[in-house]
Amino acid sequence: MKPCYRSLDGFTEDCFVFIRQSGDKRVLVVFNSSTAPLSCCLTLPGKGRVAVSTGLNREGELVNLGELVVAGKEGLIIEMN
Repeated sequence: MKPCYRSLDGFTEDCFVFIRQSGDKRVLVVFNSSTAPLSCCLTLPGKGRVAVSTGLNREGELVNLGELVVAGKEGLIIEMN
């Protein structure tokens, strides 16, 4: 199966959010380019685990995908369940 990419809309211009899928593996990628924290109310059910964070203090953290908070200037890659 070819990997696919799906952009998620409805966020401010400071936030870029997309899902990347390959086979049965899906990751959520979130970039917040503003200096202020951002609360992303995603319409995604379940939880995910932070695989990579540019803040270096969130790796392995379990997050609720429906109420995700991203720090200013933070990028996250989240493994989705």
